[in-house]
Amino acid sequence: MNNLRLYRFVSVAKFRTIFNAH
Repeated sequence: MNNLRLYRFVSVAKFRTIFNAH
């Protein structure tokens, strides 16, 4: 299980969502 990879993926997804919303 690579939690770091999952965390990074979620972080990028959140950042993209915020960037898109803005």
